[in-house]
Amino acid sequence: MKIIEVKNLCFAYEENNLVLDNINIEIAKGTYTTIIGHNGSGKSTLAKLLAGLLPAKSGEIYIDGILMNEDSLEMIRNRLGIVFQNPDNQFIGSTVRDDIAFGLENHQVPHEDMDDIINNYAQKVNMLEYLDKEPSNLSGGQKQRVAIAGVLAMRPEILILDEATSMLDPKGRKEIKELIHELHKDKNLTILSITHDIEETLYADNCIVMNKGKIFAVDKAENIFKDADKLKQIGLDIPYIYELKKLFKKKGINLTSDDIKGVAEELWQLHSKI
Repeated sequence: MKIIEVKNLCFAYEENNLVLDNINIEIAKGTYTTIIGHNGSGKSTLAKLLAGLLPAKSGEIYIDGILMNEDSLEMIRNRLGIVFQNPDNQFIGSTVRDDIAFGLENHQVPHEDMDDIINNYAQKVNMLEYLDKEPSNLSGGQKQRVAIAGVLAMRPEILILDEATSMLDPKGRKEIKELIHELHKDKNLTILSITHDIEETLYADNCIVMNKGKIFAVDKAENIFKDADKLKQIGLDIPYIYELKKLFKKKGINLTSDDIKGVAEELWQLHSKI
C-alpha cells in the first residue's frame, strides 16, 4: 500500500530556476527508502516538501492517501516526523527527558501518560539512562538518538531523516545506521532517509538516485550499483563492497553477497576448497 505518492512535483527557490523538476515517486508503507545524490541534486528540498515545510510550485503530494494542501497540512504533519542533520539545532529542553516531552506537551498528551511514553522511546534508542542528562553533555550520535526519540514519541507513520548522519563522527554514524536498521523491523513505520552515505543504501529496501533536480534511478541498491560507470558520471561513488566484488570478478571469482561479512564467508569457503 502506498503511503507516499508524489506526482509531477516541481519547486523553485527563484523564478525560472527549478530545484525539483517533475518528480514522481511512490513509497510503500513499512519500507525503508534511501535518497542519494550529489550536493545540489534536490534531496533535502524534497524532504522539506514532503514534510510540508516548503510549498510546491506545482504537482501533488499524497501522504497516506491525503492530498497535501493548506487544509490538510496539520493532519499530515501528525502522520510524519523529520530529523535534520544538526542535532544541536533541535534541542529545546534542558534535559533529555524535557526534550522528548516537548512534542508530547504540544500534542496535549496527558501528563500522567508522559513518563511511560518517554521511557519507552528513550529505551528504543538506547538513551534511557541519559534522561536526566543535559543535551550539551552528549556525543553527536547520542544527541541524534534523542532527536529521533522525540520524533518517535509522537508515533508518526513516516520518519524522514534529512542527512541525519552527515555531521557525526564515524562512531556516531555507525550508531545511527544501526538504530535505523533496528527501527526498520517495525513494519508500521515507513523510513525515508535522505543521505550522503552510500553505504547506508545497502540496508534499505529501495534506493532513489537524484541528479540535477530529477529522478535518475529508482530500484534496489544491488541493481542500481551494477551500473557503476553511470553513477560515477553524475558524481557518485559506489559502496566499497561492490568495488571489492568487481575486483574479484576480474580474477574470475563471482561473489554474491552484498555485505562484508557475507563476502568474507564466501572467500573462506572458497579457500577451504583449495
